[in-house]
Amino acid sequence: MNNYGIPQNAVITIAGTVGVGKSTLTQALADKLNFKTSFENVDHNPYLDKFYHNFERWSFHLQIYFLAERFKEQKRMFEYGGGFVQDRSIYEDVDIFAKMHEEQGTMSADDYHTYYELFNAMVMTPYFPKPDVLIYLECDYDEVIDRIQQRGRDMEINTDPEYWKKLFKRYENWINNFNACPVVRLNINEYDIHEDVDSLDSVIDKIAQVITNLLSNAINYSTNDNKVIVSVYREGKKVNLEIQDFGIGISAEEQKHIFERFYRVDKARSRDSGGTGLGLSITKHIVESHNGRISVISRLNEGSTFKVTFFDED
Repeated sequence: MNNYGIPQNAVITIAGTVGVGKSTLTQALADKLNFKTSFENVDHNPYLDKFYHNFERWSFHLQIYFLAERFKEQKRMFEYGGGFVQDRSIYEDVDIFAKMHEEQGTMSADDYHTYYELFNAMVMTPYFPKPDVLIYLECDYDEVIDRIQQRGRDMEINTDPEYWKKLFKRYENWINNFNACPVVRLNINEYDIHEDVDSLDSVIDKIAQVITNLLSNAINYSTNDNKVIVSVYREGKKVNLEIQDFGIGISAEEQKHIFERFYRVDKARSRDSGGTGLGLSITKHIVESHNGRISVISRLNEGSTFKVTFFDED
């Protein structure tokens, strides 16, 4: 664990439109958490400059290149054992960039279909490792344009502003329907990395608190030789995080009160006699503030499963 209580094997992915500050936040979070970074390799991309000069000629090549590189990088991070902050997710291209080019005629329908099928076969399977959380950066359209101008990449500055406007709208639609992993939305005006890097602390604390409270609860109410199982999976239009222990369990009467402030399950049955009884109450508040729900299923002397569910926005 680091000072924020986020597991050292976690993978945190940063998403958002071009120019929103993904790379800057990636480095700042990694420094805070003592994590490694995973950056998109722009300088050595053989298709990027060509793409900005001729969308129709190079859009398919660029998307296939990105898919291959991001797949390899995702695989590398998890084989390494996690502990990464990732600049840009593997999920954005198929529903944003590739689909936009297919609809506006700069990628053929056959090319898009080929890319889409390949993406699903490689990524949208139970075997592909998903991030523990995706942080989505939000801002106003004008702020994006200002940032693109400030960083001074000719290939971006010379691109038709209508392209950026369409891209911005597509990102908004995409995140409202994204459900491959839990999402934390973050407005870029809520922190200032350049003037006050500690402004990130409240963001990190929210991410950590949900994970840590549920894990600690599972460990404290398990016996020494029992395991704790953590799983994240998609179910229709929901994303579920489940933490299961095989410990002492919680009675039906106590289950009615465990999310109340200062309530504690009979501490004589816990391996930890400390605590304030606030952990699950705070966890419930954080989950619900992100349009989520938390529940528990438990049987005495068999164990408990806490389930956090995040819903798609219509």
